[in-house]
Amino acid sequence: MTPRSKYAAFVVAVFASAACANGNDYPPRRGYESTGPTTDYPVPWPTPDTTPPKERPPDEPFGPKFGATITQADPPPALGAATLVVAADGRTVIASDPDRDRVLLVDVPTRAVRTVSLDKASEPGRIVDDGSGRAHVVLRGAGSIATIDLATATLTEKRSVCAAPRGITAVSSTLYVACAGGELVALPAATGDATLVARIDADLRDIVGFEDRLVVSRFRSAEVLTLDFSGKLLARQAPPSMKPGTVSEREPFVAWRMARRGDGVQVVHQAATKEVLAFTNSYTSGSGGGCSAPVITTSTVFTSSTVSGGPVFSDAVVPVDFALTKDGTRYVVIAAGNNHFPGIRQIHYSPVHNGCTTQWLEDPKGQLVAAAFLPNDALVVLSREPAVLHIRDRQEPEPWSTIDLGGESREDTGHAIFHANSTQGGIACASCHPEGGDDGRTWKLTELVNGMSTTIDRRTPTLRATLQDTAPFHWKGDLASLAALAKASWSDRMDGPDLSGAQIMALEHWTLKIPAVPTAPADTEAALRGKTVFESAQCATCHSGARFTNNKNADVGAKEAFQVPSLLGLKLRAPYMHNGCAKTTLDVFGTACKASQHGQTSSLTAAQMSDLAAYLESL
Repeated sequence: MTPRSKYAAFVVAVFASAACANGNDYPPRRGYESTGPTTDYPVPWPTPDTTPPKERPPDEPFGPKFGATITQADPPPALGAATLVVAADGRTVIASDPDRDRVLLVDVPTRAVRTVSLDKASEPGRIVDDGSGRAHVVLRGAGSIATIDLATATLTEKRSVCAAPRGITAVSSTLYVACAGGELVALPAATGDATLVARIDADLRDIVGFEDRLVVSRFRSAEVLTLDFSGKLLARQAPPSMKPGTVSEREPFVAWRMARRGDGVQVVHQAATKEVLAFTNSYTSGSGGGCSAPVITTSTVFTSSTVSGGPVFSDAVVPVDFALTKDGTRYVVIAAGNNHFPGIRQIHYSPVHNGCTTQWLEDPKGQLVAAAFLPNDALVVLSREPAVLHIRDRQEPEPWSTIDLGGESREDTGHAIFHANSTQGGIACASCHPEGGDDGRTWKLTELVNGMSTTIDRRTPTLRATLQDTAPFHWKGDLASLAALAKASWSDRMDGPDLSGAQIMALEHWTLKIPAVPTAPADTEAALRGKTVFESAQCATCHSGARFTNNKNADVGAKEAFQVPSLLGLKLRAPYMHNGCAKTTLDVFGTACKASQHGQTSSLTAAQMSDLAAYLESL
């Protein structure tokens, strides 16, 4: 079997619509022993609670609850970076806390917490333990890798790797880092500078290392790339659609998390309907057998040389993380978007016996953002607000013990609204704008034209550094303010409860602070030449100012005028145009979009167009 065919097997899962099955009971083990040997503190795997959420009282308002409005002067980052890893000693849990720019080392048997503080806006993310007493942490906001000595809880080294590092893995004595800009970087685990291995597809996310290969996920497309150690592509795998050919067919997108599972990997991703996007209260609590069909579901998919499959979680909104037991037979998915919605849980447990229902564990308090299993299968989850580590190490009625991690509150109402399940239909702003960006999808929407309902194709716009001073909003420029945008999106299209004036102001404050993802041009000289082309071709007539937009509508050949979009972060935003017709930057100017009226670009040579694309992708 060739390397390409060996790693090209992907999963096709079967999704049943039968009534929900009860959870499995696993053999009991003796209770937690804090004074036992290093890894000998076995606990029972808790029996899943399969009771559906309680019916909402008829007089209780429908929707998420946000409490008193709080606005942070320095808003917390979007969800997606926080990570939990169990160290090689089997007792130390390593937690990244991007909200407070720190890494926490928690000794589970003694409950001792040690803190490694980082520079402001470091945004620590993925972690790997190299097995030699060191943990290496991706600093997403600093473009570097932090190395921490686990024995002394000290930061020993910080090494630059790329503009936007995302995933990290260790193979033997080498670290490999996947970057959002498409760079694959290697560096010695002990010490030494990083080297560029290869430039591959942009929007890289997680990376898993094996003895003979590397596996990298792409964030928005949910693709999985298998590479050799030189960066050569061995296989490209796209998760399969669910229920293909049916009305309820779902297309995969946004791979929030990928991790190793045996000789392959497991990916937790979203999947969305191909039909017209219209939100209603489509979720039901499960009585009567059969499942509802929300617009966006969460799926798990496994890939290895052996085909296997995974379930659908119909109400796991914003599934930021998952954790596998050591034997890979059981796992939990963490749906952080359900935190503010009473009665809908954040922890979703598998295995399940059909595709319509989730088995739950009773949630501990707080917004859960990361999970891990100890060697004895005890479940550990991290709450970002408040900052607490929860451990499932006791039987009912006290299933969770907690370890307070300290630190200031990072509660922010705008952040909460953006990530919250808006209705029991199962969607949040972050579902289509993961990490404040975009989902890479073109949605089928409906709008009224001359009093008639018409289906239109609309590409999800990014929110990263593109909202400040760019009103009016929407592709048609028909919304004069962010307050109008919030009503049109949250209340009308997403069926969320009406927001108060204070809540809208908090949401506006948070979204205006979403930063762009930094990127570095692959060819600096080409980008410099492209800047000259950009200016001479009069692109700046429309794409002007700090955000590269004049905030006006223009017809560039589509026979309809649309808002001039900001060009910031363009490299990570394909496909382009209002209907996603351009798969690449160069396609914007070609026949695929029939858009030949972009400034004076029609007379440019192929070399000039290539330089222009290099410049645009550096913004």
